[in-house]
Amino acid sequence: MLSEIRHFFEEYKTLEKKTVKVEEFGNKAKAEEIIRDAFELYNKTFTQQ
Repeated sequence: MLSEIRHFFEEYKTLEKKTVKVEEFGNKAKAEEIIRDAFELYNKTFTQQ
């Protein structure tokens, strides 16, 4: 399954003539951290007007 996910992320920008290189996958804790950071950035950018 990870090889299919890697393949998707490396190929999905091909039509836009862009290259994506997947170097490694993080664990659940890293994913949760990235999601929290994204929510925080969204809230700072779009809700404090």
